[in-house]
Amino acid sequence: MPLFVFPEGGRTSDGEMRPFLSGAAYLAIRAQVPLVPMALSGVYDLLPIHTHHFYPADLTLSVGEPIETTGMTVRQTDELTARLRAAVDGLRQPRVAEGGESVNGAEAPAEL
Repeated sequence: MPLFVFPEGGRTSDGEMRPFLSGAAYLAIRAQVPLVPMALSGVYDLLPIHTHHFYPADLTLSVGEPIETTGMTVRQTDELTARLRAAVDGLRQPRVAEGGESVNGAEAPAEL
């Protein structure tokens, strides 16, 4: 049965990734099932923290390659959490500020 876990633990005040909590890695290791990294980009623009109003924004769901946990022990939870965070960070779409500059350091996608 698929289980979705948001390892940051909540929304951010600035749209940047927060440190990951280790619960997702712990559960995956205990169950000996792969972790599938996923990144939702655009959520901060759609629903900023401390508001109950949705704003028009593009959302992108990016799915990465599964990270195997077979043979891992709970002592490797921090290592797996770091691998998961790096994988999710690599999947994130760049945030673009007004004027077309990238906010998170990645190149902004070209306009069509």
